[in-house]
Amino acid sequence: MMNVPPPKPPVCLMAVPFFHVTGAGVLIKAIADGIPMVLMRRWDVDEAIKLMIKYNVTTTTGVPAIILAIMQSPKLPKDFVLQGMGYGGAPAPDRLPLDIKKRWPQAGM
Repeated sequence: MMNVPPPKPPVCLMAVPFFHVTGAGVLIKAIADGIPMVLMRRWDVDEAIKLMIKYNVTTTTGVPAIILAIMQSPKLPKDFVLQGMGYGGAPAPDRLPLDIKKRWPQAGM
């Protein structure tokens, strides 16, 4: 008998278009792995935070500006946990990986 609750099931926030290489790659992986996706028609950090909270999002991906906007939003609860994230398509600040690990030490990138 297990006394440990099961891990949070994965849910991915998709804030980039499917025609973009990142969007297509994430879509294919999510379908293959059976991961539910929360889709955004266009990027808006406040809407993203609302969706992340409402749907218990565990992972997200996008350009570095998306990850930075999520991390810097005062609307994201301090105890909100992300298990993974990816970014690319534009140069990222050198400090971004360290900032992510500081905020979410368990997150895979």
